[in-house]
Amino acid sequence: MIRHVLMVKFKPTVTEERIAAVIDGWIDGWKDFPTRYRGLQAVTYGRDLGLRDGNMSIAAMFDFEDEGSFVAFDTDDHHNRLRQQAAPFIERAERCQFRL
Repeated sequence: MIRHVLMVKFKPTVTEERIAAVIDGWIDGWKDFPTRYRGLQAVTYGRDLGLRDGNMSIAAMFDFEDEGSFVAFDTDDHHNRLRQQAAPFIERAERCQFRL
């Protein structure tokens, strides 16, 4: 199994309303991921609780059956559209994939 971890930090000038709208757009876009991407087994995400200064704004984990199913997800047009819609509001995005 491959776990893909995404952590995003929004720009400090982005309002809470805009952040909520971006996250709602992601969640809406993620709803069909289990049927759109063969091999996607789980999606887990959440906003940072603010317990420590300097944290990222949100984290998401996507578990895939194998490398091929991750690559299909990572290069898909729908997924890339979700990335492009959020890009103007993101200061930094960090990603990592590892084997479970």
